[in-house]
Amino acid sequence: MDNIIAAIISAIITASITLYIHFSRQPKRRGLAYKVLCELKKKLESPKGEYCRTKTADDNFEIAQHLYKKVEGEIVATAFHENPANYGENDLVRLFRQRDFIRITCEEVCDKKSQKIAKTNLSKIHKSASLVVIPKGEKYVRVDGMFCRFRDETYLCFISFRNPSNPKENYGIIFREDIAEIFFDYFKELAKKYNKE
Repeated sequence: MDNIIAAIISAIITASITLYIHFSRQPKRRGLAYKVLCELKKKLESPKGEYCRTKTADDNFEIAQHLYKKVEGEIVATAFHENPANYGENDLVRLFRQRDFIRITCEEVCDKKSQKIAKTNLSKIHKSASLVVIPKGEKYVRVDGMFCRFRDETYLCFISFRNPSNPKENYGIIFREDIAEIFFDYFKELAKKYNKE
């Protein structure tokens, strides 16, 4: 009888631990990042999974526009394959109402003359924004995207994969939580390292 009771208790403890591990590894279905991800999934008609994909450059534009409008917190945006000086008055950061915005680019696409133009444009549109330029020859991950930390400490990431020879083939992916947090932290640290303002 004691063996049966011990076996039942062991089974209950094992099942409890297994359920705890299973559910603790599941993405939390709450928070501002989740809310925005659900909105994007509806917009892109992408009901499955904890992520969604874009299929065109127009989709990418819509996602960026949506994020600038909806993120309540901080955005680090990267522009490693296009010159941010070209954004001018059409820069979507004009839609971002929060205080903390960083744009990271590199000297390969944004030379000294372009840097002055980009900084002037950015400061006119968003007073507290900063432009960080990584010098030529530095080693770092070159991913174009938006890396967002919401005020409730949830994270969302939008990475754009551009095809410069055929813009219609551009696509992207939006995801949240742990991996998004890693990307955000990486680019935030990169900005700190190279920020000269």
